[in-house]
Parts: sequence; C-alpha cells; structure tokens
Amino acid sequence: MGVLESSTFTPNGDGVNDVLQIDYVVLKVNEPTAVRVLIHDLAGRLVREVYDGADRAGRYARSWDGLDAGGNGLPRGTTSAGSRSISATSGAR
Repeated sequence: MGVLESSTFTPNGDGVNDVLQIDYVVLKVNEPTAVRVLIHDLAGRLVREVYDGADRAGRYARSWDGLDAGGNGLPRGTTSAGSRSISATSGAR
C-alpha cells in the first residue's frame, strides 16, 4: 500500500533529506477507510504513529521527521516504515 519516496533519509538536522515522504494509494472503497502509517524499530516496536485517520479512495502523502513519539532522534538504520489499511466495516484495528 505504501511507497517510500526517497531512498536517502538522513534526519540529522542539516536540512538535506531530513524528512521521509510516505506515499500511498487507497483503492476500491466507497467510504472513508481507517488507515494507519506507522514507524517501527527493527525489533518491531512502535516508534511513531505518523497518521491514524480515515481516507477515501485516492493518493495520499504523509511525512516523518525521523523523530520518535517523544520528539527524540533515533540511531541510524534502526527503523522501518509501513502503512496499513483496515476495513471500515469490520471495526478491527
């Protein structure tokens, strides 16, 4: 579902490649559908929730600044990004 736009992401505050853009497309839904964009560390622990909302069919872009939920920087090479869609009719999360 999600596509990471930049292959180089270096959130070190120098103004170059400090933000990762996560693009995704929602398809084949007739009403807003629950979508979450999450950042996890390599052990699978949630680092940051970039987006938790409901999107209609279409293209979307969310950005992540490389910080965890507390606003702290993370060590290099320790995260993965992804997106997930949950059926709005199932109520599952």
